[in-house]
Amino acid sequence: MSSDLRIRSVSTEKAYERAEKELKAAQLCLEEDRNKGTGTQVPFLRFHCESLALKLSMYYAARAKSEDDPCHQCSDEVFRSARTLIAAWEMLNLEGPDVGVAQLPSSTKSNIATNLLQVAVIAKFRERHGYRGNETSPGCPFGILLPAVVSLINFLSY
Repeated sequence: MSSDLRIRSVSTEKAYERAEKELKAAQLCLEEDRNKGTGTQVPFLRFHCESLALKLSMYYAARAKSEDDPCHQCSDEVFRSARTLIAAWEMLNLEGPDVGVAQLPSSTKSNIATNLLQVAVIAKFRERHGYRGNETSPGCPFGILLPAVVSLINFLSY
């Protein structure tokens, strides 16, 4: 590995660590706001979506380093993060038609759709190549994807 590639690799890993740290700090700030009775319009689901996006980015960076490496640890993190996002969506959906998921901004729904579609593609790629990590794919939750994709289409048509 060239020294240039090693330097970029280390800086990328540090950037991911810093991004995860900042995301956790932002979530703690929202928790503090919620305890004060403010920040009630910001769903925690957004943090789960951003966390999954970060895990996806880490997976793609690892795959780009070596096409022969199945990147089990990164894919495990992607699948775990996707499960967390799906569970948060389902909990938010229980709040009813006038609140919860229905009140999410289109951009948030679009991000969720984009991220979960990527998870489905990664899962299919891994299945076709016989890659098996510790985690399995959470599946393709069409109950989440369909409304999210419709929101994405509506968002893009404006």
